[in-house]
Amino acid sequence: LSAAVAISNKAALAQQQGNLLEAEKLYRESLQAFDKNSNKDLPAFVETSQNLAVLLTEIGRFDEAITLLDEAMSLVKKLESTVSTRLTIAMLNKKGNALLRAARLDESLKAYLLAAGQARRGTAEWIIAG
Repeated sequence: LSAAVAISNKAALAQQQGNLLEAEKLYRESLQAFDKNSNKDLPAFVETSQNLAVLLTEIGRFDEAITLLDEAMSLVKKLESTVSTRLTIAMLNKKGNALLRAARLDESLKAYLLAAGQARRGTAEWIIAG
């Protein structure tokens, strides 16, 4: 277990306990601790980015959440296709959620449709990933 993952786990716990400011601080600390150039760390980095984006959406900071998800999606392209597809679907759903909460309905629908398109291989993953 890397230090970055341990910090991310502490952030998730803080978020579950309702300590959102502490959770945000810890998620950001965790992201700084990851090596984004390492394919080994990249999935966990992206997962932590998603978790922070969910928190930011929860507290109404939609634009920050959307930007963070877009940045993470650009990194996902470096991963093998099955991992990349799963993470992309999850992030598109989370982006759709943030856009929906920000009342950006057309953009939200586009993100959801992109997620559905990624899941075209006949799975229902796009429904449960968000």
